[in-house]
Amino acid sequence: MRKVAWVCILLLFSIVPNSSLAQTEPQPEVDVSCSNYYGNQLSVDPGDNYYYGSVIIECTLKNNELYSVEVEIAVEWEYYHDYDDSGNLNINANSEEYISIELTADDDSPAGFETFTLYATVVESGNVRECTGCETTSGSIDVEVLPWVSMDIDMISESPEGTFNLNEIYEFQECSIENDYYLNAQVEVEGNYQATPAIGFDYDYYGSYPAPGTIKVQTPKAIVLDIGVGEVTEFEATFSIEISKNPREDIYIIFILVLGENDHVEEYLKGNYGYYDLDYYIGGCMVLGGLLDEEFDFEPIIIETKTDNSKIYLLAGVGGATTVCLLIALIAILARKRD
Repeated sequence: MRKVAWVCILLLFSIVPNSSLAQTEPQPEVDVSCSNYYGNQLSVDPGDNYYYGSVIIECTLKNNELYSVEVEIAVEWEYYHDYDDSGNLNINANSEEYISIELTADDDSPAGFETFTLYATVVESGNVRECTGCETTSGSIDVEVLPWVSMDIDMISESPEGTFNLNEIYEFQECSIENDYYLNAQVEVEGNYQATPAIGFDYDYYGSYPAPGTIKVQTPKAIVLDIGVGEVTEFEATFSIEISKNPREDIYIIFILVLGENDHVEEYLKGNYGYYDLDYYIGGCMVLGGLLDEEFDFEPIIIETKTDNSKIYLLAGVGGATTVCLLIALIAILARKRD
């Protein structure tokens, strides 16, 4: 009986189809891994010159088989990439191939993380055998799309005329005696996330700085705008200037409008001048310098000297630098005359 049983077992194995045995063989595949080559974040801000507007992804495809393989590649990315997947990739036995892919996105691509995935499927092995049921392997990486917000101002009215919109004309006029500088403007918000837009107000001096107590500038309070991305609203603001004493030199007073996300505007106004996604709009006027009559209430002193029938006059009290230059010239002439 035992001999009969062994014969039956041998007969059973002999009638098992070869195709069933072949299905138990391991199918060829490649290992896939991807990385952010430069470690960059993706900026889609049209006005951003700090970050790159694209990200380079490098993927490694490793063939651990003892024979070469032909691989079909597919890329999954929500936006745009430069990989041409019209042809297949050949990878030699026990070797690696590298693929570099540039990713970009639209201006309105939402802020946050977007997943990039590269799929690799072996379609032929050993240059002779087709593989219709081979496993698909993949490598993925998350790419951060940076948030951005931009606010554009369109002037409706201002008083005095020519005080604001200096971003375009760069021409300062003399500060008005009225001392109040008003603007009414329209602001539009653009960006790729639901920001809380705000406008802060600041000022600065250009050229010379006034002496303490000479000039006082009062700025409006910050405005938080109740609008979202793609919406438009109007706002009003008034700067005030008090000039208690005329400066000796011309002073440019700069009115600064700081526009952006509310948190960033607040940090700026606190004096934390780090890198923030902010826009600036400027206005201003010029305080003309000059000597005050009440400070120099005396007649000019005239000093006369003669040299070769010519006369030199020195007017004292017309400014320190001018006086020094004229004195040097006078001393040089007198010394030459004595020789």
